[in-house]
Parts: sequence; structure tokens; C-alpha cells
Amino acid sequence: MTMREQPQPGHQAGDQDPAHAVHAWPGLASKICETLGGRVRPPAPSNHCVVMHVGPPTSTSCRLGDLVQQRISAPGDVDIVPGDCEAFWDQAGPAKMLGIGLTPALLRGVAQEMGLDPDRVSLRPELQVRDHAIEHIAWAMRAEVESAQPLGGLYAESLGTALAVLLLQRHARAGQERPGASYSKRRLRDVIEYIRGNLAADLSLAELAAIAGLGTSHFKSLFKDATHLPVHQYVIRCRVDEAVRLLSNGVASLSEVASIVGFSDQSHMARCMRRVLGVTPAQIRRRSI
Repeated sequence: MTMREQPQPGHQAGDQDPAHAVHAWPGLASKICETLGGRVRPPAPSNHCVVMHVGPPTSTSCRLGDLVQQRISAPGDVDIVPGDCEAFWDQAGPAKMLGIGLTPALLRGVAQEMGLDPDRVSLRPELQVRDHAIEHIAWAMRAEVESAQPLGGLYAESLGTALAVLLLQRHARAGQERPGASYSKRRLRDVIEYIRGNLAADLSLAELAAIAGLGTSHFKSLFKDATHLPVHQYVIRCRVDEAVRLLSNGVASLSEVASIVGFSDQSHMARCMRRVLGVTPAQIRRRSI
């Protein structure tokens, strides 16, 4: 397993074989690593990595570049590992860690959108960080990779972009400012028309941002300001609205409607509809009869 070709943040723990698969999306990946103890190393340096302890407290000896620390690793402890930094963790007993890898390209793109010079900005190596915003994103990412019914790529990409913004705001040596991009009603209309016309597609954050002519982090912020919803929630709302229209027509079956509007299956559609409208697809169908 290597981070050079894919953005994989998984850990190599001596001769132990981690049980969880890598979940990858454009620019980032996440993996949970469980070991019985001993030395844990990240893959060959390339991508930036956020590592959070998610298991029971464990006595740990850490080295990250020139930083050395003896500690009790507790759930929520975060280590920030820049892509060019050597690191290892010596665990005294069983340990469970979540790794989130961000590609240099993703971090550079987000830096540009924030008005930073990507050639001058760099992450600081840090051990046992307590940053509640980063911790919140990491727990959300853990839930996504462990879920039998994940929320999907658009949601994961949003988490990755938000994580990159926090790292650059709070844990980086900042570069020079650049002018920001503007956002217009026409651009917003173009994005909304594209979403509504491609509900069955696996929409990505980068794809929608490109239509708006913006970088992903800037697009996320401005889209939420304009619609009062995060991008992934807006897409779900659009899918629910279209599902209601089709169900009210009474022509297609529930499973066919779910497929047409981009839900993974009928159960996924029912969960989202209950969350958004407080009713089920079957109730909508019965009202139309």
C-alpha cells in the first residue's frame, strides 16, 4: 500500500495486516487501522495525513520529524503529519487509529482559493493536537467509512475540503494573499440547473465547482451562503423533490423512482425523504391514488 500513486492514508504496522480497506475519493482517502501494538508507520511520504486515535487509551511513544512524545493516546487525539515528514508510533498495546490523507494538489488548490500562495504555505508537524473542529470532521469521516450505507462521494469530498481549510487556517505557515473570486446569480443558476438535470449521476464537489468557475472550498462557502444549505444537502433536497413529483404521477415503481433521481436504492430514498419531509415514499404514493 503506497501513498505515492493514490491518496491512501493507511498505516503499516510491522507484520500486522490492518483489517479495514482504504476508502478513496478525488484528492483524499481515509482508513481505519487496528493493531495489536508495536510500531506503526505511515506509508512513504507524499500526502499530508491527519491521524486521530479512535480506540481505548493506549500508552504511546511518538516521533514526528524532530518532535518526540511519550503519552497516553486518548480518543480524539490528533497528529498532523506533513507529507515530507518522517513519523512513527510505538503502541504499548492494542490501538485503533483513523488516517485521513490529503494530496498536495488538494491542499494547494484550497490554499489558492483562500488567497494563500501555495508555494509558500506549509503544514506544521504537530502531536496530540486538540482541535475540536478537526476532531468533528474526523469523527464524521470515521462514520462515513464504517457505514454500511455511506452518504457518498460528495459528502466525503466536502469533509476533505473542510479539513484542508482548517489545516491551512490553524496549522500552517501562511503564504501571501491572492485576490478572491466573485460569485454571481448566473453562476449559481448554472450549478442548480446542472444538479437538477443530472440527479442520477454521482455528482462531485470538484465537478460542480468547475461549473461555477471556482475552487472547491470557495464554492462550498459561497453556495451555502446563497442557498442556506451545504452542497450535499442541497443535492439530497433536489432528489427528494423530484422523487415526490414522480411518485405523485404514479407511473414508476418506488425502486424505479429511487434509481431515476440518484438514490442508491429504495431504502436510501425512504431515509432521505423522512429526514427532509417527515413522510415516506409509500405515503406519497398513497396520497396520489
